Amino acid sequence: MTSKILVLLIALLPLSSFAGNGDKEKTKKIDIHITLDKKGQVEINGLNGELKELQDEINKALEDVTINVDGAKKKHDIHIKAEIKTK
Repeated sequence: MTSKILVLLIALLPLSSFAGNGDKEKTKKIDIHITLDKKGQVEINGLNGELKELQDEINKALEDVTINVDGAKKKHDIHIKAEIKTK
């Protein structure tokens, strides 16, 4: 399960590299929810603004991805809160 979660987190790395304006440092807070339902389907929620389009693209790419954890007995949630600083 740890390696599968790591793969999901790697898929989210582009979130940390979006461009800023000039030399001013900006901080953007993100609150991401990764849900794995009993059927093994993965969905990402919580992104908004300029990242909403990225969320939609990631979810579209994950449509055919199935991850089975603990024999698909229950739903799993991963909640990530982060601050991204850009210049």
